[in-house]
Amino acid sequence: MDIVTIHDSARPFLINDIIIKNIQGAIDYKAADTCIKSSDTLVCINDNNEIVKIPDRSKILRGQTPQTFEYNLIFSAHEQALKDGITNATDDCFLITRLNKNIHVVMQDFSNIKITDPLDIKLAEIILNDFF
Repeated sequence: MDIVTIHDSARPFLINDIIIKNIQGAIDYKAADTCIKSSDTLVCINDNNEIVKIPDRSKILRGQTPQTFEYNLIFSAHEQALKDGITNATDDCFLITRLNKNIHVVMQDFSNIKITDPLDIKLAEIILNDFF
């Protein structure tokens, strides 16, 4: 079985354990996603910028990378997305869910941050100095 791992280069603190768990998840389930719990309350809004729902936070996770897949599955997901005109998916797991396929969750801690703004750089410095 061929396995593909997709990782966001803006997440520099990826550890070997998460890669191994992702690969094992893809072997066992054909798809795996790295996730963390949310400490924030998440809200769903309507087009008028009004809160319409607050989901159960215990059932909502924040998806990260790496995301790991059996090659034929992710290839099929991308093919289908192109056929359907989807060119702006936020991540590969979204494409897998469109095929009604399950994705195994690999839990991660807070250190797998994505560096996208100046505050993230400060947090990265703390993580680098204190944990690595």
